Amino acid sequence: MRLAPISLDEMTEKAFQQQVVELARALGFAFIYHTYRSTKSASGFPDLVLARDRTIYMELKREGGKPTRDQIDWLSALAHAGAEVYLVRPSDLPEVARILGKRWRWSAYNRSLQADGKGWTPASLWVAGVGRWDGLCVCGEINTRHCPVHGQGGDSQEAA
Repeated sequence: MRLAPISLDEMTEKAFQQQVVELARALGFAFIYHTYRSTKSASGFPDLVLARDRTIYMELKREGGKPTRDQIDWLSALAHAGAEVYLVRPSDLPEVARILGKRWRWSAYNRSLQADGKGWTPASLWVAGVGRWDGLCVCGEINTRHCPVHGQGGDSQEAA
């Protein structure tokens, strides 16, 4: 029996998280943290913490999903402290594979991943004071640094 593929818009955050965790394990991330029950945990803490040769914080969202104000605050605080932080959606899965697949070295100063003398800045990278590197507004609908709905894109806005 073959299962019909689901569209990215239909993928739940739980199913997406399962894909990311399986990918991370396959690529050598032996230490993967996810808060099982968040009722007694800090509100907004990223969904996944992955550790191998570096530590990665990932907030996962459905396609079109919006981060809460607490999630934005956590992502920005971690990024401001120099951590490697991402907000990813199912459509970012090929980029997630590239982020996890190579032995990158994170450069907070350059806001990029470095390997083999070359740098790369993933679109899903979270930058304090900006939001996603690709300028995607927290509304998740406008791929521009200047969202006409919310004004300046990024983490300076209230979550919709």
